[in-house]
Amino acid sequence: MTAGILAAINLRRRGPSWRCHNGPFARRHQHKPVVPNCFDSARFIWGATLGDPTADSILAALRESQDGLTRWDIHDHFGRNKTASEIDRAIRVLTERALIRYAKEESGGRPTTRYWTL
Repeated sequence: MTAGILAAINLRRRGPSWRCHNGPFARRHQHKPVVPNCFDSARFIWGATLGDPTADSILAALRESQDGLTRWDIHDHFGRNKTASEIDRAIRVLTERALIRYAKEESGGRPTTRYWTL
């Protein structure tokens, strides 16, 4: 639920407008100055966690890493106790919420994927 609330507020940060009907004239107002404060307040109240332990752990590890992490590094972060499908799912959650970015890198053999926080 927390992630849904923060995601909804984050979408509102991007600047959609709303109509204010005061009398016969409708005016459009941008509410950008107010919404960032709402987002910060919601993050303070509910925390910045997603409620998904695997995704939260990956995000925390990525925030601590300056050079980003490869999939192998993420697998090692869990002591090799998470399945590839569980890690894939968590990475998909983080990517869909625009919390991380990734790039393919040549490694002399099979290309590797490196992840960073946004």
